[in-house]
Amino acid sequence: MTTNYSSKHNKKVCGDGKSCSTCQLKYWCHSTDEMKIELPKKEFTPLMETEYQLAIDIGTTTLAASLVAEGKVVATTGKINPQVKWGADVLTRAEAATQHGRELQQVIHNTIAEISEVLCPPDVNVRSGVITGNTTMLYLLTGRNPECLTKAPFEPDWLGDEEIEISGIKYYIPPCISAFVGADAVCATLSTEMTEQNNTTLLTDIGTNGEILLWHKNKLYCASAAAGPAFEGFGLSHGMGASKGAVEHVINMGNKLTYKVIGDTEPEGLCGSGVIDLMACLKQTGILEENGTLTEPQMLMDNKDINMIQLAKSAICAGILTVMDKAGVTTSQIAAFYIAGGFGKNLNIQNAAAIGLYPFSLSGKINLTGNSALKGAVLLCGNSENKEKVRNICKKTETIKLTEEENFAKKFIECMAIRPII
Repeated sequence: MTTNYSSKHNKKVCGDGKSCSTCQLKYWCHSTDEMKIELPKKEFTPLMETEYQLAIDIGTTTLAASLVAEGKVVATTGKINPQVKWGADVLTRAEAATQHGRELQQVIHNTIAEISEVLCPPDVNVRSGVITGNTTMLYLLTGRNPECLTKAPFEPDWLGDEEIEISGIKYYIPPCISAFVGADAVCATLSTEMTEQNNTTLLTDIGTNGEILLWHKNKLYCASAAAGPAFEGFGLSHGMGASKGAVEHVINMGNKLTYKVIGDTEPEGLCGSGVIDLMACLKQTGILEENGTLTEPQMLMDNKDINMIQLAKSAICAGILTVMDKAGVTTSQIAAFYIAGGFGKNLNIQNAAAIGLYPFSLSGKINLTGNSALKGAVLLCGNSENKEKVRNICKKTETIKLTEEENFAKKFIECMAIRPII
């Protein structure tokens, strides 16, 4: 469906995770969030003798989960992380845990129990599973004090690779690499099999805490870029998750913009892929300048939104360039570029390259892999061989702290421009 965006949706939203009577778009309101379940096309009939497991990815902004039977996904669901009201990014969330740690742990345990109830029919008895996530989210899950993650030298005193029990289900927590490259990045690496290739490969998980992983000469270079939640629609004036009513694509047809909406319904907001498309189209039509200035008002996006996306995409692109420099790698040496995360599933790679989300010369090497962290968690369900693989992945890593790299700040400023980054 393509449609012009109605002026009745030209409303501001708080986007701060708080409930209020004036909010027009409640997709980021923790008190009104509704869980959405996706079942396979054929009817799911529980098999009494089959062993089922749960795979869960705890993202900073959203949770995703799959019910697994004999290594295959039979149902999936997703839910906004209710911890967003304590902070949109990992550092703010970790700092909040110094005073509200027990509450943060309890709400995530409650959410996991709800997910289990939604995914599992009454006749299905789940006894085990896998929970992945970034290091901070796993600290909060296990009730650990994340103070060590909030200040220099940012060295974690725990890196997972153990079990935890929630609501009678024993979950395996995969190993993390560092304070800001967590088990979710390790699971994404497992699912893409990038460390089992002879070629140089790059993976970027674009989310609130964007991880960058470069496999080169039997070493995995890792870094974390603090992109913030803008790519997931959080905090934008018309932002929402990729659900029914979200504008997922914007198309420029003779300087007239049309919109493709999830669910072929009336548009209610912009999700991440729609944000990227809209910025690219506005740039094409001359409404958006290279420095991020809008030359005329827009219904869907304002200058504050543009600046949030500039900061997010600059962190990712500058992070990629810095990691490549550290490893002594050029874009011509990279054989494959994996873009992971729910945001990347519907990404228009040409538009993303046009606004400078990643180096333009990588455009022809892209594989959109969706939620690779969750896929990796599925692969770990009941599989001891894959558990050993993720441990080995961690042994081959070198962590790069971007803020300590002298070229990162310069690259960050250069990547703020809304144009292809060569």
